[in-house]
Amino acid sequence: MDDLDGADGVALRAAESASAGGTTDTWRGTSRELPVALVDAVRGLPVRRDHSALIVFQHKDLVRCNEILRAAGIPR
Repeated sequence: MDDLDGADGVALRAAESASAGGTTDTWRGTSRELPVALVDAVRGLPVRRDHSALIVFQHKDLVRCNEILRAAGIPR
């Protein structure tokens, strides 16, 4: 989360994969854009969901992402 400029924004900062052959994707947008972007990203994964990870930096972000995915019918 970054609110330094006063705007409502969400960003996954630079991350890298520790697994051979793994990839990382980053996204930046507003809180309002997050649900569609998150669901689209998870549905578009090129691997099984149990071979993927969602990285968040605060527990409240984990709760929100889980709510978004559950509402979209995507199991944990």
